[in-house]
Amino acid sequence: MVAGAALRTPDTEPSVRGSEWVAFEPATLDDAAVDRAEAWFLSAYRRAVKMAS
Repeated sequence: MVAGAALRTPDTEPSVRGSEWVAFEPATLDDAAVDRAEAWFLSAYRRAVKMAS
């Protein structure tokens, strides 16, 4: 779910690692790019914790 949402944003493409992964390569690592990456990690973490309990 997180990977699918991430792929609909700029500077992303499917990763060679598989469908659960996203390649994120912004030309400039500005505040917006950092915010997106942080949001994806936090979302994935919350989902993993929820699934583990």
